[in-house]
Amino acid sequence: MDSHPNIQIYDNVLTQKDLEYIYSACFQAPYEIGWGDTVSHKQSFFHSTIDSQVWNKVRKGTWNGSGTEHRTVPNQIPYNVVNILSKTEACRKLKTNRISRGSIINLDTIADTHAAHDHKNEIVVLLYINLFWEPSWGGETLFYDSKTDELILATPYTPNRMVVFDGNIRHSFNGPNVESLLKNRLSISTFFLNEEQTRIYNTHENNPHSQEATTSTLQDSFDDEFVRFNQIIASDVD
Repeated sequence: MDSHPNIQIYDNVLTQKDLEYIYSACFQAPYEIGWGDTVSHKQSFFHSTIDSQVWNKVRKGTWNGSGTEHRTVPNQIPYNVVNILSKTEACRKLKTNRISRGSIINLDTIADTHAAHDHKNEIVVLLYINLFWEPSWGGETLFYDSKTDELILATPYTPNRMVVFDGNIRHSFNGPNVESLLKNRLSISTFFLNEEQTRIYNTHENNPHSQEATTSTLQDSFDDEFVRFNQIIASDVD
C-alpha cells in the first residue's frame, strides 16, 4: 500500500513466529537512556543499537549462525534479528543495493513524544513490533512537509507493519497514550545509505584501510545524528 511517493507501507511483513522472536529479542536487548547528551529527563528515550557491522556480515554472508539452534544464544540475537529483517520485501532490495549503517530498537513508554527530525541522505525502514495494538492507543508516526511543516501523513501504529521512507522527510512519533495502560511501544528503525553515499562507500570497500575508515565514519555519523537530534529537542524544550 502506497500513501505518499516517498513513503511506502507494507503490512504483515513477517511470519507470526519471526515477529514473536523479534518481540522477545527486544526485551533482552541492552537499552540506554538518551544518547550520552540527553538534555532533559523528560526527553530521555530508551534505545538499543544494532551496529552496521552486524548488517554487513549478514549482507556478505560472513555470519555463521543459522537455524533455530542459534536463536537462543545471546550473542547471536542481533544477527538473528537482522537476518529476519533482511529477508523482508522492503529490506531485501535495499540490502542488495544499499549499505546499512545499523538499526535502532526504540522503546517508548506512556506519553513519550519525539521531536520532529530527519535522517539526511538515508532511507529509513521502520518496523512496528508489538504483537497487539488498539488504534485508540496512539503510537502513530507523523510526517511533515519540509517547507510548511504541515502534516502530510500519519501512519497508525499497526503490528507487523513496515514503513519505508526518504529520511529527508521530517517526522516524529508518539509513544502509547495513557488509555493504553501499556509500558512500551516497540519499533526498529533501520538506516540505509542513499545511492550517492552507497557509491562512495563501495569505492573504498576493497581497500582495507579505506574500508575501516569509512566504517568508522559511518558509526561517527550515527553518533553525530543523535547529537543533532538532541539539539533539536533542546531547542524545543527551551
